[in-house]
Amino acid sequence: DSLEFCTNTSAGISVKNPVLPYYKYLWSNGATTQSTTVFSSDFYRVEVKDDINCTTLDTIKAILYKLPSISLNQDVIVCAEDSVKLYNLSGSLPVAWSTGEFTDTIFVKDMGSYSGTVTDDHCNNSDTIVVNNWPPPTVGFNSEEYFCKGTELELDAGEHVSYMWSTSETT
Repeated sequence: DSLEFCTNTSAGISVKNPVLPYYKYLWSNGATTQSTTVFSSDFYRVEVKDDINCTTLDTIKAILYKLPSISLNQDVIVCAEDSVKLYNLSGSLPVAWSTGEFTDTIFVKDMGSYSGTVTDDHCNNSDTIVVNNWPPPTVGFNSEEYFCKGTELELDAGEHVSYMWSTSETT
């Protein structure tokens, strides 16, 4: 028998018998409980004794596959109407996106949560990115202003971080 796990760290294996208080366990890795944690692919033996020292031995092969690497770019805020490029920073495998696309890179405009999944011969792994939209600043003038040629009219665009007037002035 064998058990296969997709993990970057460890996996738990356990004996599937009733948990009775008088059962004693001894695993080949030294564990003495019904379950043990394994950190590498190998054969693991368990010895189970009851209260009158009847013993059963069993061996299991644990196969630990490393998860394929995926790391999407960080959550992002973009100006409404703009799109953002989403991609796997580890770049090792094509990505199956929650949008239905299967490609290394996608461009999205809508805010929301996007996930990507990569798959190798044994395992798959996923990551998620959140895209938020920042609304464009609003500018409005109170009314139409009339003024005579040669005089000045002061325009106020409101409180914003920066400005670019049609005259190329920035204040």
